[in-house]
Formats: sequence, structure tokens, C-alpha cells
Amino acid sequence: MEPVVRPGPALARADEPANERPSTVVGSDTPFIVQIGERRFTTTQSSLSDGSTYFKAFFSGRWIHRKLADGSYFVDADGDSFEHVLKYMRLKTMPLFWKPSVGFDHDKYLSLQVTAEFFGVAALAEWIENKVYLDVVTVSTTSSIVSGNCDETPALNATTNANTKLSHYPTFRMAKMYVCPRGINVHMGDSRRCGTACKKAQGDSALEFEDVEVLSTLVIRQTTGFDLTLCMG
Repeated sequence: MEPVVRPGPALARADEPANERPSTVVGSDTPFIVQIGERRFTTTQSSLSDGSTYFKAFFSGRWIHRKLADGSYFVDADGDSFEHVLKYMRLKTMPLFWKPSVGFDHDKYLSLQVTAEFFGVAALAEWIENKVYLDVVTVSTTSSIVSGNCDETPALNATTNANTKLSHYPTFRMAKMYVCPRGINVHMGDSRRCGTACKKAQGDSALEFEDVEVLSTLVIRQTTGFDLTLCMG
């Protein structure tokens, strides 16, 4: 993708005073104030020029820009998006506009792509255009059904890390429950708990069951992973 280079706004005539020109020493670490739309940023020429064809031309001396009364230079662009363009030029890291509750902010990515193209930051614009950010976040989902009291079921009382979300959907269903012939409560529901005395009490009678409500819970586990190496420019 060819970077887009646009001339700066408010060009002055070449015969105007030299103080209307920004310093042309590319790579300077002298603080430099630029106002992008309604927002002001203090940075350096080296940060602005690194990877931006717009600012390389800006500091080349080919353009003559009017300095504002406060000493800053004005560029008519989106300041909110430029914040992330500047962060990329400083750190060479791509932005991640993602929240668990809403997913990716595609509108914000689109605005940033337009701004990156305006300032000629090709690597950032291409990263967004190719939707590489979609591969940064992965969400895996597993589900299981558990039965029993919540206080006694490990799956319902699990400890998870910050990237894992557990959702519980309890419901009651009718089920056949084994009845101990001696009426021992801890034997209820499982004939294997009955011993010799219970079997003698049962005699030749068939096993007895009764209809009871049983708590069943659908447990959904969502685990989010991040491949942050894809955000490194």
C-alpha cells in the first residue's frame, strides 16, 4: 500500500520569515509541540519522523508552516486517533481495542487506519487493513453438566485465573433415586453404599427407587488467550 503524503495546512510563502519554519534537523530530541485537531501533543522530531512520511516531509524544509501563538504547529486531523499513531511511532507496538464485554472496536480501528494513512505510517495502516488484530485474541469454550449440591461440587467452586470466565446455569430435573431398605440417609441414591445389613433387610425384594428433583448445572468455561507478539511492529 502506497503511503499517503498530504501537504501540511496553512502553508506560508517561501519568502516569509524563517521562524515560520519548523527546525529541519530530523532526529532532534528537542521537545516539539504539535496540535492535532483539538488535542496537543509534546514529543520530539525524531519520534514524529520515525516511520511517518508526512512528518519527514514536514521537517524537510520543503513546507513552510505557520507557528501558532503558543509555539505549536497545527495539523487538521483526528487527535484521538493520532494518540495511538504517536504511541506506535514511539514504541512500535500495535493497539489492541478489545474488551471482553463487547469484543473488538472496529470503528476505532477504522478511524485509526485512516489517520495512519494520512500521516504515512504504512506499517500501522497495513496491520489494521489486514485485520491482524483479530488473531491477537483467541477465546476457547468448553461446557459440562454437573449434578449435586453446589457446596460439594468442585466444578462449581473452581478457582480460575483472570483470563477464564465460568458461567453457571442451574436447573432441576426429575430423576430416579435409590432408596436404602434400612432408610439410611447416606446410602440414598447409591446402592453401592449399602452393606450386608442393608441387603439382609432388602431380602428378595427388588431395589426400590423414588422420583426426586435433582439439581443439574451447565458449566461453561471461557478461556481467553493473547498472542501479543502479533502487536510488535
